[in-house]
Amino acid sequence: MWRTLLICLLARSYRAVSRHPTPAVSGTAFIDPVRLPSRRRDQLPAAAAHAPQKETGDPLRRDRRPSLIPTTVNAVAAALLERAEKGSGSDLDVSEPPEDGMIVVAMAAGRIASNALAQRSAFAEGGSEVPDASESQTLAGRVVGVVMRLPDLEGELVKKVKGARWVKKYAEEGSFGVDRSELESGDGEIFRDRIVGDPLFRMNRAECLLAMFIETVESPALKKLRAKGEKDVPEISEVDFIDADRLEVLKSEPA
Repeated sequence: MWRTLLICLLARSYRAVSRHPTPAVSGTAFIDPVRLPSRRRDQLPAAAAHAPQKETGDPLRRDRRPSLIPTTVNAVAAALLERAEKGSGSDLDVSEPPEDGMIVVAMAAGRIASNALAQRSAFAEGGSEVPDASESQTLAGRVVGVVMRLPDLEGELVKKVKGARWVKKYAEEGSFGVDRSELESGDGEIFRDRIVGDPLFRMNRAECLLAMFIETVESPALKKLRAKGEKDVPEISEVDFIDADRLEVLKSEPA
């Protein structure tokens, strides 16, 4: 069961690829010997003919796996969007589960996770950026886990935001993906309209929900497995993709 909670290293994901302009030598065009046909390599000076091949990519990330957090947040945001657009008829609306039960919700969440992984793989720059089996399982487990617990996670999110005085003082509800109407009247229709029309609001909500899932569900489950002496339990992830002010609110006890 814990395999659906496998953890990948959390790190800020930057798609930085080094680009080196072609230099000039003594006022003449520089010829890269690596790109020359083999029959012309012997025509070059010895130093140029044996020049080492250039390394591309960010040298600081060459031996590190890229973070899947951005892809996971995008997948959760996609689930929020689909639920908001389809309303009570959505397979992702856990508050009003489909007739076939929660298995339908889980399958719908799995479909969204699968689409996110396919898109990530399609745009990956090299093999190291293609999610492996362990990372794919982690991402899918997190997306399904968040979606299956949406009512509870969203309810706790609203309570935590409502209990933070500075959020209301500076009108920062939107940075948590929470609409003021949720704090005042609990009008679900208003905030769902905003989820559809405001991509940044939607992403902020997805980010906070994922952080709460890791903090309150995933990490405690892994700690229990370790306490029982289970082997091969992955490292417990730290939520480092949320800024300190918001993370403090998310970790606080509701007022």
